[in-house]
Amino acid sequence: MNGRVRAIAPAAVFFFCAVSVLGAWSALHLQGMRLGLVSDDYQWWQHARLAVAHPSLLIAAFGGYRPANTWSLAIDYLAYGGNPAGYHATSLLLHLACGVTLWALLVRLGAARVPSAGLAALWLCSPYTYEVSQIVCQRFEMIIFLCWLGMALSWPARDERWSPGRVATVVLLSGLTMMTKESWIVLPGFVFVFELSIHRARVAEAVKSALVAAVPVMAYLAIYAFLPAIAVGTFFGAGLSGALKIPHSWAAFLGITDFAPAGFRFGFAEAAAVLMMVGLGWLGLQGRSRLIWTGFAFFFLPFVPILPVGWLTSRYTTIPFAGFLIAVAGGVLELSARIPDRLRRFLPAAAAVLWAVLLISGISFLLGDITDYRAHAELNKPLLAEARAFAPRLPKTDLVVSVRQEGARPLERLAEHSVGLPKVYFVRGSDPYTLMDWGALFGYVNDPRGGPYFVEADPRETGSHAVMAHTLGAFLLLPNRARTAAEEVRVWQNLGYPVKIYRRVEVR
Repeated sequence: MNGRVRAIAPAAVFFFCAVSVLGAWSALHLQGMRLGLVSDDYQWWQHARLAVAHPSLLIAAFGGYRPANTWSLAIDYLAYGGNPAGYHATSLLLHLACGVTLWALLVRLGAARVPSAGLAALWLCSPYTYEVSQIVCQRFEMIIFLCWLGMALSWPARDERWSPGRVATVVLLSGLTMMTKESWIVLPGFVFVFELSIHRARVAEAVKSALVAAVPVMAYLAIYAFLPAIAVGTFFGAGLSGALKIPHSWAAFLGITDFAPAGFRFGFAEAAAVLMMVGLGWLGLQGRSRLIWTGFAFFFLPFVPILPVGWLTSRYTTIPFAGFLIAVAGGVLELSARIPDRLRRFLPAAAAVLWAVLLISGISFLLGDITDYRAHAELNKPLLAEARAFAPRLPKTDLVVSVRQEGARPLERLAEHSVGLPKVYFVRGSDPYTLMDWGALFGYVNDPRGGPYFVEADPRETGSHAVMAHTLGAFLLLPNRARTAAEEVRVWQNLGYPVKIYRRVEVR
């Protein structure tokens, strides 16, 4: 009987841990099902909806070159139409899939199942991974993370061969990363690390494999230089100071400094973080730790493409936080093999205390984040009501000039009173209440009627035009002041108003 109990106990403990993690995650995240769309969600929703009618848009650049995001949202549109709950459900399933796949990778790299479940719980219930689960259009972060995790799980170990199935899986996932987000350009780095840490290849062989992976990356970068999907000046303006986000993120993950979304500094906490990373690196080299090397890949590489970006939203910490957890787990295992037996017995208790502190801290911030996102969603409701009230009177002209006449900036107040992690919001200076794109807003509101939809147009476009304004509490039509839309834009800009111009799009 005792033998049977000992055999069943580990499985029972694992089952209990898994159910507990799932319960905590559900209690925290399913509240997001009641949130609507926010900010860029509306533009991505409209782009995906138009792509359903015009398939060429399924591979078009939008918000960068991220067609996989369009595909996922287009599938959601076919399933849910304009119901935000369905889109949130898809994002939450992706988030949960990331946590489960992270657990599987930890186990494959040598961590025990129960501690791996605990680390996956930290990732799933962390404020550093919450944003992508709630902002519908940011699911590309989870898609590319799943691709990288899947590649690591498919990579052959030391005594395994590159079977046709493994090759096909890695090639397919690598191709999907290219269609998901510009950060895929760090692919050679992952190939190099996976070859060393998982396949146990020699350095020369790992370099050779990384160079092969670099060929499509270089071709992509050459094309991107001539046809950039994102204007360089839009994001990359922080210079070398942007690199400070790396030690700052590690320190914030440890809980030894407050998370700062902008204005990075190098203080005592960041110095301590660097020392810890150096120590982990030394342990990883000494023990050839698969966990530490793989963890460092997931921590450092996602930061590389955004080093010059001057801010750090929690979207950018989603994958690095997983790398931090993997590397720390590797460090704990390496230390346990090096310390005396009389001290080793205290290591599980110390690790459990650290885990509990991080989990409690994460959940406390996460509860604040839930409040923040609920407040953000509430800001949209009056604007949606105003748009629905005005929709029947939308002009039927080819072009519409949109003039913002109210001076409300509620997102700035929201950022100043964050309850969870400090946040930076994209303030849309030319859009109503600075909240969401004018054209996408009316496209969303009009969708049950079959349109019309509105996409931002070049001011040089010709055709009949009308002028709309947004004031506090309402949209209204204004008389034309010029013969052409381009002249109309200049008139209102000279009067000091933010102006945009949209082209009407009918979808049959």
